[in-house]
Amino acid sequence: MHIEFSSAPPAPDAVLAFTVEKDGLARLATTLVDTSALDLLKAAARASRFEGEAGAIVETFVDHDGAARRLLLIGAGAGGEMEYEKAGGALTGRLLTSGVAQVSVDFDGAGASPKAVARFAGAAAQRSWRHDIYRTKLPEKSKPTLTSIVLHNAPDGSEAAWAPQKALTEGLELTRTLVAEPPNVIYPESFVAKVLADVEGLGLEVTVLGEEEMHALG
Repeated sequence: MHIEFSSAPPAPDAVLAFTVEKDGLARLATTLVDTSALDLLKAAARASRFEGEAGAIVETFVDHDGAARRLLLIGAGAGGEMEYEKAGGALTGRLLTSGVAQVSVDFDGAGASPKAVARFAGAAAQRSWRHDIYRTKLPEKSKPTLTSIVLHNAPDGSEAAWAPQKALTEGLELTRTLVAEPPNVIYPESFVAKVLADVEGLGLEVTVLGEEEMHALG
């Protein structure tokens, strides 16, 4: 999953998601859609009894030049890091196989801290991991389509906070892949080769123990 921070407005027809903290629906404001679209989204939320609970999602469509534009609200609960993390995972879970390739997320006025935004992005990326390489008969509608999440109006410091989360996410992806591969693909030699390839350029020193070294260590 590609995570990007952007100061530019999303494309006019972009799929948009707005973060809303608990009981914050009435305060939701944005410049990314017009008033009529925002009012429709709020009405859909009220009809769905959406109150901003962490991980809750409301989805609706509005007209944009004769085409349907998808809008979503994502609940962030009390606004803490864990609640935003849950919201990020929920967003990817909702859109991963939806046919949507990219979604723009607006944090304007949500009150999220830089670390909360980073946790949101980390969970969104981690939730996208799948190991479908051997699933040759996967139905078309079950295949992942979401590849990019663009974050707008994130608070200052969010990109810096994202750096360690990005490293953690990449480490999780490597670990999951190593565990998921069958033993005829990942065995001691190929395990080492995969790890060395993935950590190349990171400044890590990797020690590979052979049979003799392991015997010496007991």
